[in-house]
Amino acid sequence: MKSKKGFQSDIQSLANLKAANDAAKAAGERLMVTDHLKKDKNVTKLRAQVKSRFYYIFWGTATLAVVVGQFIVGTGFRRMAQAVDDLNATATILIELEDLKSDRTYPSLISNQ
Repeated sequence: MKSKKGFQSDIQSLANLKAANDAAKAAGERLMVTDHLKKDKNVTKLRAQVKSRFYYIFWGTATLAVVVGQFIVGTGFRRMAQAVDDLNATATILIELEDLKSDRTYPSLISNQ
């Protein structure tokens, strides 16, 4: 933190700068040259982001590829799940059939082959 003396010297410096600026204005001179900060009227401002047609074609194609890929993966997963369900149902039927054959409680339901 600055001391009281440090703040006073900062205030004195600002006062001296203001006095010098006022004196320069009265004499018709410039204390600081700020021409380089002014915009040139001949320079046109460029847009912040210039995107070409290729940009939109690329990202549109990439997005479409991702969506189609998700559709294909989802379809494959659904087919695989259906195949596993069918296999499970077949195994369950075979196991129940073997249980019925070995039980002999209902012999009329099962034909001997």
